[in-house]
Amino acid sequence: MNVSADYCDDFYNHVCGGFVNSTTIPDDKKGINIFTTLNDKVMKQLNTIINRPSKPEEPKAFKIAKHLYKMCMDTKAIEEQGEKSFLNYFEQLGGWPVLKKDNEWNETLFDWKNQLLKVFGKTYWSTGFFEFNLVTDIKNNSRRVITLGDYSSSLPRNYLLRGLNDESVSNYFNYMVNVSVAFGAEQEQAKKELREALEFEIKLINLTRPSEDYNNQSLAYNLITLGNWEKKYPYFQWKKYLNHQVSPSNLSVNDDEIIIVTNPDYFDQLDKLMNLTPKRTQVNLLIWKEIENTAKYMNEKIIKVYENYVKVTSGRIERPPRWIECTDIVSSFFPIAMSALYVREFFQKKSKDDVEIMVKNIQNQFIKLLNDSSWMDKETKLNAINKAEKMKRLVGYPDELLNNSKLDEYYKVYEDFEMTDDSFIGGLISLSFLNNEVIWSELRQEHNPNKWNFFAQKLSSVNAYYGSSANSIEIPAAILRGEFFNNKLPKYMNYGAIGAIVGHEIMHAFDNRGKQRDANGNVFDWWSNSTNKQYNKKAQCIIDQYGNYTVKEINMNINGVNTQGENIADIGGIKAAYCAYNNWASNNELEKKLPGFNFNPRQMFWISYANTWCSKIRLQTQKLKLTTDSHSPSEFRVNGPLSNIEEFSTDFGCPKGSKMNPEKKCTMW
Repeated sequence: MNVSADYCDDFYNHVCGGFVNSTTIPDDKKGINIFTTLNDKVMKQLNTIINRPSKPEEPKAFKIAKHLYKMCMDTKAIEEQGEKSFLNYFEQLGGWPVLKKDNEWNETLFDWKNQLLKVFGKTYWSTGFFEFNLVTDIKNNSRRVITLGDYSSSLPRNYLLRGLNDESVSNYFNYMVNVSVAFGAEQEQAKKELREALEFEIKLINLTRPSEDYNNQSLAYNLITLGNWEKKYPYFQWKKYLNHQVSPSNLSVNDDEIIIVTNPDYFDQLDKLMNLTPKRTQVNLLIWKEIENTAKYMNEKIIKVYENYVKVTSGRIERPPRWIECTDIVSSFFPIAMSALYVREFFQKKSKDDVEIMVKNIQNQFIKLLNDSSWMDKETKLNAINKAEKMKRLVGYPDELLNNSKLDEYYKVYEDFEMTDDSFIGGLISLSFLNNEVIWSELRQEHNPNKWNFFAQKLSSVNAYYGSSANSIEIPAAILRGEFFNNKLPKYMNYGAIGAIVGHEIMHAFDNRGKQRDANGNVFDWWSNSTNKQYNKKAQCIIDQYGNYTVKEINMNINGVNTQGENIADIGGIKAAYCAYNNWASNNELEKKLPGFNFNPRQMFWISYANTWCSKIRLQTQKLKLTTDSHSPSEFRVNGPLSNIEEFSTDFGCPKGSKMNPEKKCTMW
C-alpha cells in the first residue's frame, strides 16, 4: 500500500501505489498483476501434469496432448525440419509469390475463388477474405447456425486505416518483410510486394464496420438461405466452399440452409476489389495471414522475427520459457482435456461448494437492487428480475470432466488418430483439421447452450465469464484460489475479490449488450421505451465519465463507448458484492481485523477489491489495450466504480466533492 496517498483522493494509489512503485515487470511479461501471477502458478501445474508419461487406460486426448507437448519441446527436431514443412504447405497453396521471381510464379494458374475452395477454411487458423463459423443462433439458442463474416486483421481496424504513417502499421509492415526475408525472400522485392499486400489489406478492412457498430447485435443478424445468397452474389461458389468445410464431419448443406451474414455490405464490394487487385498481391496476403497465425510455432529463425515484433509492439523484452509456450499451445488445441487434467488434481470440491453459496447470495442481492430501482417500469422490472432469477450458476467444473467415457465421447474424432514425430508443424495442421471436424459435427445436433463442454473449455483460465446465450455465470476452477478466493480467509476478503468478479459477470446480463437478451439467452427486446430511455441516459453518464479519464503515462483517453459494457459491470458488480457481504455479516459474528491493518471489515472489503486490480503494465501494451480492449485500465477499474458508490464514501468518510466522492455519480442500480 501507499499510505501517503489519500484514499479519498486516489484509492487505487492508496492500495496499489506500493505495488506499482516496488514491482519490476519480469522481462518475459507484458505486465504483472494478480491475474498473471496466478496464471503462472496454473501453467506450472499444467506443465507438471503434461510432462507425465501416458497411461494405457487414460483418455486418448490426454495421450495426444502429452505427445504434442513432447514434440513442441523437441526444438532440435524442429530446427532440423526448418521451414521445410511450411514451405511444402505453401506449395499446396500455389506457393508464396514474394519468395519467387516474376517468371517463377504463374498467375494464370491462380484464382482466389478456386484457391479458397481448395484449401482455405479447413485449417484451424485460416480465414481468407471472409469466414464461415458455426455459432449459437442469437435469436433461437436451441440451434446452431452458420454465420458468414467479413475480413479480420490482427491489427486494430483504426490503426490500419491510418496507413503506413502510423507507427504500429509501420511496425507490422516491417514484420511482414522480415518474416519473408527469413523464409528466403529478397529484401527489396519483399518491401515492394508486401507493401502492395498491406495496401490491399487496408482496402479490405475499409470495407468492414467498426466494432462499436455491433453493440446492436441485431445489426449483424441478417438471415438468408444459402441458395438465395448464391443468387445474390454469384461471383463465388458459396455452397461448394461450405460443403468442402463440413464434409469431414460427414455433413452437407443445400440451397435451403439458413445462414446469418454479419455484414452484407462487405460482400457488395468484395468482388469489385478482387477484380482490381493483382493476383500476385492477393496470394501474398493470403499466405501472409497463414504465416502470421503460425509464426510462433515455427523454427528458431522465424520465432526470433516474431519475438522482435512482439517486443516492439508490447515492450516485452524476453521470450517466455519454451515450456510455457508449449503448455499454452497444447491448451489451445486441447482445452477440455487440459481442464480435465487440471481439476482432477488441483481443485478441491469444498471450494466449489463454498463459492456456490457466495454466488447465490450475490445473485439474490442483485435481485433486491433490481426490485428497489425507481427508474424501471413495472413490467420491465419483472422481466429483469425473471432474468436474474433464471441465471444459471456454473462454478468450478462440470462433473463430466471426471468421467473418462464422456471425454472419449467428446474427442471421438481422435479415436483413430496417431500423432507421429515426423513434423511438429505437420502435426498442428493435422490437428487443426480434426478440430474443425469437431466444431462442424455439431451443425445438425440439437443444441443445448448449457452443454457441459462449453464451460469445460475455460477451466484452466484465470478469468470468469457471462454466457449470454445460456444466461449463465461461469466461474472456472483456476480463479478460485490465491488472492481471489481462500475459504480460510475472512469473508470480507473473499467477497471483495472473487465476489466482485462474480457480481461483475452477473451484471453483464444487463450491460449494453447483455440487456438485448431475455431470460432464456435469446436476443429479444423486453424493455419498454420509457425504461430504455432511462437506461441509455444512465449509460451515457458512464460513457462520458470514463471517456474523460486520461492515462497520463501515454496521454491517451479511455474510449467510453467501447468500454461501457465492462464499466457498467464493474460498477454494478462491486455494489452487488458489497450488499451480499453486508447480508452475510448481518447474520454472522463480526469478523476480526486483518493483522497489520487498522481497517474495519467493510473498509477491508473495498481494499480487497482494489488489491485484485493492482497492476504494472508496459507502456506499449497499455497503448494497444486502450485501442483494442473493452476493459478500462486497472486504475480506473478501481477509482471509477468506487467513486460512483455512496457506500464506499460512507465507509471511508470521504467528504462530498472529493475525487472519490464527487457530487455527480453514474450508476445503474
